Amino acid sequence: MSTDLKSQVQLLIRSNRLTDARDLCTTLCKLNKKDAEAWFLLGSTCAQTGELEKAISSLNRSIKLNNRVAIAHNNLGLVYLQARDYPNAQRSLENALARTRLRNLPVPPGQCLPRRR
Repeated sequence: MSTDLKSQVQLLIRSNRLTDARDLCTTLCKLNKKDAEAWFLLGSTCAQTGELEKAISSLNRSIKLNNRVAIAHNNLGLVYLQARDYPNAQRSLENALARTRLRNLPVPPGQCLPRRR
């Protein structure tokens, strides 16, 4: 994903313009179907807008393209928790933890999904 478009998506998210961020991510995913970061951003944004099925499919696509990113597994686990799919939530969160331990790196602060109000 180009740095400029990624910055634009992050600005939209910080500005709480989640629908615009989701739409831009959707466009990015259509332009480059193999961009794991675009799929991750789409899934994370859809989770924040309550589109849980789309979030799950997008995060799974991101993980399929790049299985090593702990935060993608983490966010997928959090979406499964929102969807009350506890077995898949546990599996995804365990995968996130395993990838974090393997690299001995914590999940970056602020990268988890915010609590829904």
